[in-house]
Amino acid sequence: LEKVLKIKSESKRKLKHTLPMLLFRGSMTGIIIAIAVLLAKVSGPVLGGVFAMFPAAFLGTIIVTHFAHGKDFSSAVMKVAILTGVSVIAFVVFVRFSFVPLGLILGTIVSLLGSWLIGYGVHLFVKKKMI
Repeated sequence: LEKVLKIKSESKRKLKHTLPMLLFRGSMTGIIIAIAVLLAKVSGPVLGGVFAMFPAAFLGTIIVTHFAHGKDFSSAVMKVAILTGVSVIAFVVFVRFSFVPLGLILGTIVSLLGSWLIGYGVHLFVKKKMI
């Protein structure tokens, strides 16, 4: 994304949290989650899990960072957020195939470790490309 779409990385920015900003963020996130739950009820558990993760995490992040810091900062944040989505999807896949044979506790541990390994691999790949 840095090279192809010319999305530059940006450094951390300080932000003063105000009550109206927190109320806006909470309301917006609540609405996104309510829509995701509604879609999960209509579409079933598998697609419901996808709707629960992507709209709440990505749409909320895009809107909040855009209003707080502008388009360029929001683009830079989403560049990293897309990569974190890979580890979340890996976790869901591991859960799908580990919970039934291994049970809730061991399946969760296996899923977390698998997700971490995939996420770390993506991190190493991206770090290598950025050097």
